[in-house]
Amino acid sequence: MAQLNKATREHHNSRKLSRRLKQLNVPTKVRFFSASDDATLIELEALDTPGLLASIGHVFVDFNLTLRLAKISTIGERAEDVFIVSDEHNHALSPELQLALKKQISLTLDQLETETAL
Repeated sequence: MAQLNKATREHHNSRKLSRRLKQLNVPTKVRFFSASDDATLIELEALDTPGLLASIGHVFVDFNLTLRLAKISTIGERAEDVFIVSDEHNHALSPELQLALKKQISLTLDQLETETAL
């Protein structure tokens, strides 16, 4: 399975949020659940902004995660996505890795919302 090349990857989305979406307040929520000894389930709720999945994918690559399954849902302006991932050693994510990943996802999505709102 090939992963994105970190050194040459670049993603820029020039789409902007509509006026209607700019006024919505959908807080980002990231929750982790143990799926098995070799995988972790991540639930993500966030404002459905342009480039959301690409940004999440880049975070997964930065953390050397293997994406085993993704279920992508959009309900109105809210994205409700589920990912099953494992670490670079094909194990479930450690609590420390979960915390770091949660912080990075929140930071990335906050930055994405700010960029698309301009």
